[in-house]
Amino acid sequence: MKNYYKVIISLVLLLLGAALVYWFWPENNINKVPASITESGGSLYSPEFMTDKEKESFGLPSETRVQVISREQDGNVSVYKIIRNEQDVVSNPSQLSPISPRGLETNE
Repeated sequence: MKNYYKVIISLVLLLLGAALVYWFWPENNINKVPASITESGGSLYSPEFMTDKEKESFGLPSETRVQVISREQDGNVSVYKIIRNEQDVVSNPSQLSPISPRGLETNE
């Protein structure tokens, strides 16, 4: 009977050890960002700009530069930003915050 308990405890410890090795094994960390991206300061987001047809559907002049921030599931533009100079281009959409129309300058 004593040997039976020793075998059971040994098997439990062996399974626990195998689970810990599996848990901490480096190849299993799929949520990790590759070092090459973080070290180079690269970004997974690349800006996308509206086509002339999309600008027309919003009533915007075709010479206006307009960045697409997000699209609906069917591919239609849901959020966009008019680009007046290179500093207006959004490189990380998650850092955008809502703006208030009060106090905005107009070019009219």
